[in-house]
This record gives sequence, C-alpha cells and structure tokens, in this order.
Amino acid sequence: MRRNMLGIRLCSMIILFFTNTVHAQAEIYPGPSLRANPYGGPYSQRGTRFLVELNGGFLLKENIGPQISGVFGVGGRLRDTLPIFYVVSEYSYSKTREDVGFSSAVAGFKEEYQHSDLSAGLRVYLPIFSMVRIFAEVQGGGAYSTVELIRNNAAGSYATGWQPLFSLGGGVQLRVHRNLSLGLRAKHNFTDDNLLGTSGNRSGRTILSAGITCHF
Repeated sequence: MRRNMLGIRLCSMIILFFTNTVHAQAEIYPGPSLRANPYGGPYSQRGTRFLVELNGGFLLKENIGPQISGVFGVGGRLRDTLPIFYVVSEYSYSKTREDVGFSSAVAGFKEEYQHSDLSAGLRVYLPIFSMVRIFAEVQGGGAYSTVELIRNNAAGSYATGWQPLFSLGGGVQLRVHRNLSLGLRAKHNFTDDNLLGTSGNRSGRTILSAGITCHF
C-alpha cells in the first residue's frame, strides 16, 4: 500500500511539473515560431487590429504631380497562419498637368487634372524577418476628376465627373515599434479620367509614395 501511494504521488508530481512547464511556455510562445510575429517580439504581446496610414508622394502621368492619401483598415491574422489580412478604405488626392506646345504653337494647349479617389479593398501583409514585411493590395471604387483645358488663342474647356476605379499596389514596411511603421508604396490606378478627350494616355495613373502607419 505504501509503495502504491508513493507511486501515485510521484506520478502526480511528474504530471504537475510538465503541466506547469507547458503552460508557462504557452504564455510566451503560443505559436509555431517568432517569425510569424509582425513586430518580431514574443507571441504573448497583444496583437493589433486597426491601422491608420498617411502617405505622401508623386503622381506619375504625363507629368509629375503631388499626391496625398489616408488609409484606414481593420483586420488581423487567421489562427496559425503567417499572412495578415486587412480590409482597407482609402481617400487619395492628386493633381498634375499636361502641356502640348502651349508656349509656342498656335494649336498648343494645357490640361490641368485634379483627382479625388475613394476606394476600398484588401491588403495582405507577409512578415519577412524581424521588423520587415511586404504587402500587396487590391482596391476598387470611384475617381472624381476635374479637368481644365487652356488653349492658345482659343476658348478653353472645363469638365468634371466620376469614373470607375480599380487599383493594384504593394510595398514594404519597417515596423519600428509595436504601434508604428514606416513604409514605401507603389500603386497603379486603372481608370479613364480623360474627360475632354484630348490626352492619349488612358491607362490610368501610377503613384509612388512614402508613409507612416499607426497600429492599434
């Protein structure tokens, strides 16, 4: 009987030891590896679910013009997966102009464009190592454009209107803090905002920008 009691007590101590050990490790590393953590820390750090992003850069069309945008997103990682998924919405403003022999030719003209884009879609982050991660995104929405045509020695024209918008983009971010990232982004908007029919470029607009992202 005494031997049986000692055996039961020894088994109970062994089970309790392993139970406490596994529980302690689960609090620190409840996932397969540190690489799946977007900011390089242990899994016990609480993840973020929202992002607010501000970007500034250049619009590349016939000429180069300024561009700014704001992004809001909500999402997170699915259980036991590496990619991070966000549903995002974005407002972007940009302007540029095209000069075709405006200063010398009699038939020359100048077009000035202003674009206000509203879109929403999906952004997917993929952690690479430590604090670095890449992302890709796809969005759809509408573009409200204003075009002013100024002609040499002739009356000008003015037009505004909405056009459908589809965009593809991607970039890289450096997660410098749990709540802060710095990044570079490239994006192409597929839309026909040639409202006056004078420009030969109908393929859309390319945007290159740098941004700061807050995570919370």
